Amino acid sequence: MTTRLQRASSPTSILFGHIPSDPEPSSFFGTFDEPEASKLEPINLSESSEASEFETSTETSGGSITPTGTPNRSVSFATPPSSAPSPSLLSPSPPPPPIPRPTLTPAERAHQTLIRNRRLHWLSAHPSYFTSPDLELADPLLYDRLIRRYMTPAEREAQGRSRGWSGVLEADLTRAEAKVQALQAADQGLSIEQRAEMATGEMVGSREEGEELWRETMTIRFLGGGDGEADYGEIDGSEEWDDRETIRREEEEAWFDAETPSEVTGDTGVLDY
Repeated sequence: MTTRLQRASSPTSILFGHIPSDPEPSSFFGTFDEPEASKLEPINLSESSEASEFETSTETSGGSITPTGTPNRSVSFATPPSSAPSPSLLSPSPPPPPIPRPTLTPAERAHQTLIRNRRLHWLSAHPSYFTSPDLELADPLLYDRLIRRYMTPAEREAQGRSRGWSGVLEADLTRAEAKVQALQAADQGLSIEQRAEMATGEMVGSREEGEELWRETMTIRFLGGGDGEADYGEIDGSEEWDDRETIRREEEEAWFDAETPSEVTGDTGVLDY
């Protein structure tokens, strides 16, 4: 059921009229004296001083009247934004843990040293490996920066004859592909020569320095197994490429390290008084 409640501008008393309900018809009249103005805080229900009406609905439950309606004028309350920072800002995701390096046993470490020494001995016995025209294909840009730029026209012509037409064409195509890939790299602001300097980490000022740096770079590549044309199985498994002098010196050092020092007995050289 619905009850219309009206409050005047300055009432002296409020009269409630109760509409009888179906189960128990009854009436209730109550008169309430207005409290002192000094003890109450003003309640502003509307912007004007005129009487405001509220439509309310009442529900009867056990003889009590409970207002359940809403006023004609709706009031919305906005939820204030939370001042707490985002959890992602408070606790950033930790960086991934570093990948641990595999631990090598003394036997595995000794085997790796043996393999590297055999490959290094093979390179020292074959110095023509570094002057092979096919080695240019390992890193065309670095070869241009360190070797080819210092070659004379006659040397380039002789190199072309030794390669043949197919070899020259293959080298040119490989060099062109490498340049295109370098131009498409993230560091597009750098020239090809600057990229070669970044790759080697050094500045080259002469032909001799370029050849030395080229040999060092190709040596590291060969020792690491980066040459797909080399027969590493034959080199690594052959005792022919063992450095006898290095092996003899390592055996002597191991023998001296294993020897326990004998106790020194005799006079101490200190005078007794």
